[in-house]
Amino acid sequence: MRGMVGPILPWALVLAFLLGAAASAAAQNHRQQLVGRTGHAAIIRVFENGTFQRCAASNGNAAALLRIAFTRDRAFSISVPATPPLQAPHVLTVFTAAGRRDLAGAASGDRAWAELDPRTADALMASTGPLVIQFGRHRYSWDAGMPMRDIMLALEACTHRALGLR
Repeated sequence: MRGMVGPILPWALVLAFLLGAAASAAAQNHRQQLVGRTGHAAIIRVFENGTFQRCAASNGNAAALLRIAFTRDRAFSISVPATPPLQAPHVLTVFTAAGRRDLAGAASGDRAWAELDPRTADALMASTGPLVIQFGRHRYSWDAGMPMRDIMLALEACTHRALGLR
């Protein structure tokens, strides 16, 4: 037993180092920076591979985290938790006072998302009630604490600042 400790210990250290390096690289590939709060939402900047990608308003806990984002390409998107089974087609349904909008989306292991078309973005801008989104059999409701217009304008301003635009 004593003779085995010597050869195993260096390999264990190498493995620990490689796992630590991989975790560090993954953390560097995706970074979030808190900008502030608007209503009940935390406004964050999201960077991937060191490049700014979007500002997002987040509300809720991990199991029911709702997000609306404004990207560097100046498009709004929404995302909700994705719960298995993830079978195509991936449709996110947005409910507003203007009615129901079904959006073609995508899903990964933990999130489902869709880009907002201009009509849906306008309907959200005019919304004063909670943001309600359904994905599969799960429906999420987000009380923004203020009109959605204010949150969406805050996201636009955050993205413009991050891109150096005023």
